[in-house]
Amino acid sequence: MAEGTLPVRYLGVPLISKRLSKADCEGLVAKFTSRMDSWCAKHLSFAANWIKGCSFWHLSTPQPASCSWKQILKLREIAKEFLSFKVGDGQSIFLWLDNWHPNGYLLGKYGHRVVHDAGSTIGNKLSTVIRDGEWCWPPARSKNLVELQSRLLEVSLGGTDVLVWKNGIGKYNCVDTWNALREKEPRVDCKRIWRGLMELCLVENPVEDWDDIRAWSGTVLRRDCFKTTLCILCLGAATHHIWKQRNAILHLNNILTEEAIIGRIKWEFKAQMLAKGNFQRSMENSRLAHL
Repeated sequence: MAEGTLPVRYLGVPLISKRLSKADCEGLVAKFTSRMDSWCAKHLSFAANWIKGCSFWHLSTPQPASCSWKQILKLREIAKEFLSFKVGDGQSIFLWLDNWHPNGYLLGKYGHRVVHDAGSTIGNKLSTVIRDGEWCWPPARSKNLVELQSRLLEVSLGGTDVLVWKNGIGKYNCVDTWNALREKEPRVDCKRIWRGLMELCLVENPVEDWDDIRAWSGTVLRRDCFKTTLCILCLGAATHHIWKQRNAILHLNNILTEEAIIGRIKWEFKAQMLAKGNFQRSMENSRLAHL
């Protein structure tokens, strides 16, 4: 009996009993590409006509704009921190609105007064103060213009203008951008937590690698004494809380400090040890029992 195919599709992909091949997904990819092309033609052409001849950073949000464009415009202040221009001829750079100067966005730093003092307008391009590959600014009539022009030697001219993404390599990278935007929490050092717990258990020079800890627990922790019992509880509690913290970071974005984790571990097994109270009386055991 010849092998056939099921006459059923889900999202444009055939339902089959084996792994999907490239050919099986071509229909879905074609539909997705078609819709993306349609979206780009509709929305990006609208945006291009809308911002033509204007600075993206100085646009007001129009009423007919889509939700997507409204969200993009709301993110402009964040995006500004990542973009700058390498000046060429200044034809595509807005003098007061783009980030080309060592002092940053000039309008944001100096306000509208400096535009008036320079005899310029908000929409002027940088090319209006460049002539034959050299700076051609009007005489400085204010302290702000003096400060602005004093750093022009740091800006090289020539070639074409280049938009640069500030991440060390000059090009957009999703990972680098996310790392720059996200709120960073202090890194939890599991080995430091383990060393802190072993110090409380009066263990000198504790092993730190997991394989060494397993070997250590299989030999040293076989001794029948109060310190060994405490170390066993400490090992179990440390493993539990470090794994719990790992899950909290991944799923809840909840990060505890190393001191807080150690404090929880101490609280967890301190009550158990004090409740037993059947350990041999000695100075070391008394110290251990009152961690």
